[in-house]
Amino acid sequence: MMMKIFEQDGLVDTIYKYIHTQIELTKLEVQERLEVMIKKLILLLVVVMLATLFLLFLLFSLAFYLNSVLSSDFWGFVIVTILIGIPLGIFGFRLQKSWKDATAQQHTDDSTTTLP
Repeated sequence: MMMKIFEQDGLVDTIYKYIHTQIELTKLEVQERLEVMIKKLILLLVVVMLATLFLLFLLFSLAFYLNSVLSSDFWGFVIVTILIGIPLGIFGFRLQKSWKDATAQQHTDDSTTTLP
């Protein structure tokens, strides 16, 4: 057995098996990391869905409560819509501004670099 390692064919075969084993080990490690990431992503998706449902029911409850306080059928929903719309509008405006700034920066970077 020891002589087989030092023979040319035995050494090549041993190196080939070692490389093959390392490749398989790397594949398994990548697969394991992928599985962990997918599990975390699914958990995050479930938490986001539950939080969305919670927020939806909370906002409906607030709207119905405001309707009863204001003795109206719709003012509670109008108020809740406005309360949601204001932060959403601010967020959208800031997102649009940062998007324009990023694209403007990209265009200036593209125009300053010249190809030889």
